[in-house]
Amino acid sequence: MAQKPLKVTKKVKDPRRITKKQKNLRKAAVLQIKSKKKSLQHLKKLNKASSLTVATERLLSSKVGHLELLKGTRRELERSKDKQLYEKKIIKYCFLHTEDLNFLPASAFTTLIL
Repeated sequence: MAQKPLKVTKKVKDPRRITKKQKNLRKAAVLQIKSKKKSLQHLKKLNKASSLTVATERLLSSKVGHLELLKGTRRELERSKDKQLYEKKIIKYCFLHTEDLNFLPASAFTTLIL
């Protein structure tokens, strides 16, 4: 009984692979690997939109203090508080020791004048 040759099954290609159409030919351009899955493309758009809104909220809230938005990340807020406390300590020290005014930072002079 004759047997026919075995059928070779091809591996399923990854839909996220880079094809010739996707190559970015400009040398200085950033390499963009585009996903072919619709759900991943949608997620990328959402990520970009959400990061833009977060950035604009931070910018607006830093300029206008009474908005009920975050004024930055937790670390940024802690750094600004620490910096203000440090400047207050320097000002107190300089009032006690008037000969050490040359160690006072420029931002402290503005708070002294105000």
